[in-house]
Amino acid sequence: MENITNEELDVETKEDEMEQEQYQRFLYELEFVNAIASPQYLHFLANKNYFEDKAFLNFVEYLQYFKKSEYIQFIRFPEALHYLELLQSKVFRDELKNVDFINILSA
Repeated sequence: MENITNEELDVETKEDEMEQEQYQRFLYELEFVNAIASPQYLHFLANKNYFEDKAFLNFVEYLQYFKKSEYIQFIRFPEALHYLELLQSKVFRDELKNVDFINILSA
């Protein structure tokens, strides 16, 4: 039987922790992408000026990876992917503050 040193156990533990952290991050990102399928949520974000924050816009751009075939299977609401794409447009983001526009999206 192979002897495992404390150092090797520490490395394995750290790798397991990192893997768990990556999985948790993925779940948070997935939850957010699914949430943007809601026009009301998009309206909320727009009115709280999240779409004016460059870091937030970079995050939304980063989330485009969910459109890749290996990630699409996790999306519960396909319209979320459409909105994720549309959020790249400033015109769309600005319109999200308009209640009439949100009602059209919700119809």
